Amino acid sequence: RSPVLAFNLGTMPTTNRLVLQYRVRVGVGAQQGDGINRARAHVCSVPAGCVGPDGRTPLVGSVATNEGQARVRVSGGVFAPEACVLGKVFVDCNGNHVQDSEELGIPGVRLVLSDGTTLISDVEGKYSVCGLPPRSHVLRADPHTLPRGSRLTTSSNRNLGDAGSLWLDLKNGELHRADF
Repeated sequence: RSPVLAFNLGTMPTTNRLVLQYRVRVGVGAQQGDGINRARAHVCSVPAGCVGPDGRTPLVGSVATNEGQARVRVSGGVFAPEACVLGKVFVDCNGNHVQDSEELGIPGVRLVLSDGTTLISDVEGKYSVCGLPPRSHVLRADPHTLPRGSRLTTSSNRNLGDAGSLWLDLKNGELHRADF
């Protein structure tokens, strides 16, 4: 969450070589384009380490290596501007708003987005749609397509006070889950 990462690698004899590798997960809010990843090691003879209590600030007396750089590019793919929505319509027997292993999905439920796009839940109650613009949408479940005797229940504050609708605030490239 900070632009600076620090790792305390402990003591190491001067005759050894150390390679530090790490992975970074880039979220949907990341800026697209070129960037430079920079790395530098600080060496010291203090047993407590070379950086201050914040884990980032080099202490006086530490010696810095040359800076290593790698060019990175964030683009397209899952970072496309369109969003996807997926979810399930399921029988919530115990009312905990989570589909437990014994609770079945409901097939054949018609779902309608605010732009008129319609979806039908599959044999497991699942549905999905991609290519949605990154903005606010409302998704409604058609109560006439529910099994006789069943009713929708409010599962979150995203229900707009109506158990049959969900407010979707979609972001660029987001994979958004919305269950009924």
